[in-house]
Amino acid sequence: MRFKRRYFCCELQYRDSDCVQNKLNKLKHSDISSTINKSIEKFYGDLGAAEMIPSFSVIYFNQNTNICILRTARNLEKKFHTMLTFIQKIENIDVQFKVVHKSGSIKKCKEFLIEYCSNRLLEFYQKTSSRHQKLDNDDQIIVNVLTNLIEACDKNDYSFN
Repeated sequence: MRFKRRYFCCELQYRDSDCVQNKLNKLKHSDISSTINKSIEKFYGDLGAAEMIPSFSVIYFNQNTNICILRTARNLEKKFHTMLTFIQKIENIDVQFKVVHKSGSIKKCKEFLIEYCSNRLLEFYQKTSSRHQKLDNDDQIIVNVLTNLIEACDKNDYSFN
């Protein structure tokens, strides 16, 4: 019998918007992993840590989008999700984990994240283009890049190896 896992697609949300600019690229893959390991030990003790930590890992973290994919055992899914809601700080940065998707395969997580990020880009593009009728040069460059990204996403078939 194979080891069954659950994958959590999470978005890190900063609580203090002023700190975001200063600390945007300070978080690393290892910071998230060590914080979650400490939280497991804090909330579930030695027995819970012995049960949960071996099956936990951070699969993916993007500093630009603040999106991560976390893996745990299937039978520990509820405990893990509960523990994520109580994490408030990573390396003295006030954050909150927002679980945007749960899945049994990494392939479905990747497909979801492509769709999720495309929708966020589209929302940003619509806000930017509707906010100003006449855009300055920098805003026009951003709108052109977003238009190209949206067109590229529409043409892609989202197939993974």
